[in-house]
Amino acid sequence: MRKAGKVFQCRHWTSLSYVSPNLNELQVMAQASGLFYSLSQFDSNYGDESVINEASFLARSLVEHIGTAIVTMGRLGILVVREGEADEPMLKPCRSIPHTNSKISVRYYPVPFDIAEQKIVNVSGAGDCLAAGMLESMLHGHTEKECVASGFLSASWALQSSSAVPDNALVSDIPKNVEFTVIHS
Repeated sequence: MRKAGKVFQCRHWTSLSYVSPNLNELQVMAQASGLFYSLSQFDSNYGDESVINEASFLARSLVEHIGTAIVTMGRLGILVVREGEADEPMLKPCRSIPHTNSKISVRYYPVPFDIAEQKIVNVSGAGDCLAAGMLESMLHGHTEKECVASGFLSASWALQSSSAVPDNALVSDIPKNVEFTVIHS
């Protein structure tokens, strides 16, 4: 997990366009960047709303200096923190570094009910598969909502597979919309 902070040891970390940390990696990144330091690790004693709010604060602090943060939060879902709206393409051609006079939005996407109710076989690789599904969708020019839907589906395949990367990924099965809550805009 400490390797999540290594990129922040060089002066070029503000040239990052995308990061996709889990909750603990997000704390390491925020601390290593010098932007914010949290004394405690996220743990199961935190209420869901507290976890989402702290993750939102930390990710927003980072995104003021980099492009986009996609924070995986396990059973809680993900946060997407970036400039832009949910119905706009995730992949932008270029951006100014650092953000100036920009509107950074934080959107919370809970795990869809049909995925949350599935039997979990293995959690290894779910976050990486979520990121891979989102990236594949981003490269096709899809909107944020479509990218998140693709990521959730990819993660669900990983959760139902005995291996970290499932063999049965079918792009045609990807839904086009998911529900979200705007936390900050």
